[in-house]
Amino acid sequence: MILVLMGVEIDLEVLTDKGRIDGVLAFSDKIYLIEFKHGKAGSKIDNLAKKALKQIKDKNYGERFLNDGRPRIYLGVGFAGKEMGYKIESL
Repeated sequence: MILVLMGVEIDLEVLTDKGRIDGVLAFSDKIYLIEFKHGKAGSKIDNLAKKALKQIKDKNYGERFLNDGRPRIYLGVGFAGKEMGYKIESL
């Protein structure tokens, strides 16, 4: 809610020709493409986050925003039990 009040566009399950982007946060100066991966408690968080980031790249989710001049930031997030981790890469 706070992000919306700040003028950030939030889209969930954004459809592409190769899959669905779990989340897109479009700020005035950048766009975040977010993919989430969930594992069982005890799973390696780092591996889940890497897998999420790899999916963003492998499915070329950023292609949808090629005509947008804002930089794209890829964010892979892993969850397992009560643990969370992330990997980030910008283009």
